[in-house]
Amino acid sequence: MKELRKYPLFLIIGGFILLFSLLDIVTPEREFSENENRVLASMPKATLSTLLDGSFALKYEDYVSQQFLGRDGWISIKSFGELALLKTENNDVVYGKDGYMFSKFYQFDQTYMRDNIAAVSTFCSNASVRPMVMLVPSAYCVLEEYLPRSLPRVDESAYIRYINSYFSENSTVINVKNALSVHSDEYIYYRTDHHWTTYGAYIAYSQLAATAGFDPVDYRSLEKTQVEGFLGTNYNKSKYILAKPDTMVLVDIDATVTIGEETYDSLYNLEMLEKRDKYSAFIWGNNAYTVIESEYSPEKRGSILVVKDSFANSLIPYLCENYNTITVVDPRYYSGSFEELASGRYTDILVLLSFENLATDSSIAKLGF
Repeated sequence: MKELRKYPLFLIIGGFILLFSLLDIVTPEREFSENENRVLASMPKATLSTLLDGSFALKYEDYVSQQFLGRDGWISIKSFGELALLKTENNDVVYGKDGYMFSKFYQFDQTYMRDNIAAVSTFCSNASVRPMVMLVPSAYCVLEEYLPRSLPRVDESAYIRYINSYFSENSTVINVKNALSVHSDEYIYYRTDHHWTTYGAYIAYSQLAATAGFDPVDYRSLEKTQVEGFLGTNYNKSKYILAKPDTMVLVDIDATVTIGEETYDSLYNLEMLEKRDKYSAFIWGNNAYTVIESEYSPEKRGSILVVKDSFANSLIPYLCENYNTITVVDPRYYSGSFEELASGRYTDILVLLSFENLATDSSIAKLGF
């Protein structure tokens, strides 16, 4: 012990590591990160099979990295350090031109994609009407002029062409990539978030209207509310101190939203606009099963089923101008039978998923059941 006292720095660092480790152990794990807007990994169960095949080690690594004590603060400190070293990325977020921030997406498990494509195809085959399928490209796939040089990335354009060709056998494909690219010099994706903006969603909605055969509402004719100071998922992952906050636009359309036993008289949860995850204001966030009803009109189409991820949330308000009833299902949270869901009576059915979720989210495979 006397020998150790000769090395006070060693004692200080060792004591810090020991104290931090103890605090990390006793601190309850978090289910959701508001900063990163995602569900966090939970402690995996160790079984003989998971230990032998190595899956436990991989899941435990994710658990430790996501549940690390003070993770958000450490990310901020790391961001300062990376910026001081003139690095152009932090925590898998790359800084582009004009304040745009892009998630690094350069590889994925092909098994997930194959399973998800097969599941969507099965769902389309079971549908009571021929469904429409819309794959949404990531921002980096469209905003190429804002990308840093030599950014490693998945060639989404090539994948989307192939997948759309496959889906065209039993569904009607809506190609939004080309339409979005035409407007790439406009504000169609958020700078600090991975979603498209309300105007970007409108471009996709216009493509949907052309495919389904109805007239889209004129974007310029809609009353709008602007929400300043939006810092999205890419900012919250990287804590980039030079980030340019985004402006979020809410189109003012009257409708009621029913989630479970609760009914709301607005398309937007305005309380979320005071929190970090402002995007969750759209249609009251991601829920398993949502029914949206607008003022009835015989000139509107009857009903549409939308099976979606969060990209659809800012597009769905426009559909209130064309459909009397909109049923919204998120496969990440829905536990019912998709075969029964697909066989329901709807005027139209839309499957709207981002390419990245199609490639990585295992819950989409539930569409095949």
